[in-house]
Amino acid sequence: MEGVEFSILNGCIDLVFGIDIFVNFRTTFIDSKGDEIFKPREIGVNYLKFFFWIDLVATLPLDFILAKINDSHDPKYELFGLLKMGRLLKLSKII
Repeated sequence: MEGVEFSILNGCIDLVFGIDIFVNFRTTFIDSKGDEIFKPREIGVNYLKFFFWIDLVATLPLDFILAKINDSHDPKYELFGLLKMGRLLKLSKII
Protein backbone atom coordinates (compact mmCIF):
# COMPACT_ATOMS: atom_id res chain seq x y z
CA MET A 1 0.00 0.00 0.00
CA GLU A 2 2.88 2.39 0.70
CA GLY A 3 4.02 2.21 -2.92
CA VAL A 4 0.57 3.20 -4.15
CA GLU A 5 0.39 6.12 -1.72
CA PHE A 6 3.83 7.30 -2.83
CA SER A 7 2.80 7.09 -6.49
CA ILE A 8 -0.33 9.16 -5.82
CA LEU A 9 1.69 11.76 -3.91
CA ASN A 10 4.31 11.85 -6.65
CA GLY A 11 1.59 12.28 -9.27
CA CYS A 12 0.05 15.16 -7.32
CA ILE A 13 3.43 16.88 -7.05
CA ASP A 14 3.96 16.47 -10.80
CA LEU A 15 0.51 17.97 -11.42
CA VAL A 16 1.31 21.01 -9.26
CA PHE A 17 4.63 21.44 -11.10
CA GLY A 18 2.76 21.23 -14.42
CA ILE A 19 0.30 23.93 -13.34
CA ASP A 20 3.25 26.03 -12.20
CA ILE A 21 4.69 25.91 -15.73
CA PHE A 22 1.53 27.50 -17.12
CA VAL A 23 1.49 30.11 -14.36
CA ASN A 24 5.11 31.04 -15.08
CA PHE A 25 4.21 31.92 -18.67
CA ARG A 26 1.98 34.67 -17.22
CA THR A 27 4.17 35.84 -14.33
CA THR A 28 5.89 39.19 -14.77
CA PHE A 29 9.62 39.56 -14.22
CA ILE A 30 12.14 42.32 -13.63
CA ASP A 31 14.52 42.93 -16.53
CA SER A 32 18.17 43.98 -16.30
CA LYS A 33 17.18 47.68 -16.24
CA GLY A 34 14.95 47.14 -13.20
CA ASP A 35 11.69 47.48 -15.15
CA GLU A 36 8.82 45.05 -14.57
CA ILE A 37 7.87 43.31 -17.83
CA PHE A 38 4.16 42.73 -18.45
CA LYS A 39 4.11 41.75 -22.14
CA PRO A 40 3.13 38.06 -22.47
CA ARG A 41 5.50 37.43 -25.39
CA GLU A 42 8.51 38.84 -23.53
CA ILE A 43 7.54 36.90 -20.40
CA GLY A 44 7.32 33.68 -22.41
CA VAL A 45 10.64 34.22 -24.16
CA ASN A 46 12.36 35.00 -20.86
CA TYR A 47 10.90 31.88 -19.23
CA LEU A 48 11.84 29.65 -22.18
CA LYS A 49 15.48 30.80 -22.03
CA PHE A 50 16.27 28.88 -18.85
CA PHE A 51 13.79 28.04 -16.13
CA PHE A 52 11.25 26.36 -18.41
CA TRP A 53 13.67 23.54 -19.14
CA ILE A 54 14.42 22.95 -15.46
CA ASP A 55 10.70 22.95 -14.70
CA LEU A 56 9.92 20.61 -17.59
CA VAL A 57 12.54 18.04 -16.60
CA ALA A 58 11.41 18.26 -12.98
CA THR A 59 7.77 17.77 -13.97
CA LEU A 60 8.12 14.82 -16.35
CA PRO A 61 7.71 11.50 -14.51
CA LEU A 62 10.85 10.02 -16.06
CA ASP A 63 11.01 7.18 -13.55
CA PHE A 64 7.48 6.08 -14.51
CA ILE A 65 8.12 6.48 -18.24
CA LEU A 66 11.33 4.42 -18.14
CA ALA A 67 9.66 1.71 -16.06
CA LYS A 68 6.85 1.42 -18.62
CA ILE A 69 9.21 1.44 -21.61
CA ASN A 70 11.45 -1.27 -20.14
CA ASP A 71 8.58 -3.21 -18.53
CA SER A 72 10.37 -3.37 -15.17
CA HIS A 73 10.32 -1.58 -11.84
CA ASP A 74 14.05 -1.20 -11.34
CA PRO A 75 14.78 0.89 -8.21
CA LYS A 76 17.45 2.86 -10.08
CA TYR A 77 14.66 4.53 -12.09
CA GLU A 78 13.56 6.21 -8.89
CA LEU A 79 16.81 8.20 -9.01
CA PHE A 80 15.24 10.25 -11.81
CA GLY A 81 13.03 11.69 -9.09
CA LEU A 82 16.12 13.60 -7.97
CA LEU A 83 15.75 15.76 -11.08
CA LYS A 84 12.94 17.49 -9.22
CA MET A 85 15.67 18.96 -7.03
CA GLY A 86 16.55 21.24 -9.95
CA ARG A 87 13.56 23.32 -8.98
CA LEU A 88 15.44 24.26 -5.83
CA LEU A 89 17.64 26.44 -8.06
CA LYS A 90 14.59 28.44 -8.93
CA LEU A 91 13.44 28.60 -5.32
CA SER A 92 16.81 29.94 -4.22
CA LYS A 93 16.57 32.71 -6.84
CA ILE A 94 13.08 33.66 -5.65
CA ILE A 95 14.23 33.88 -2.04
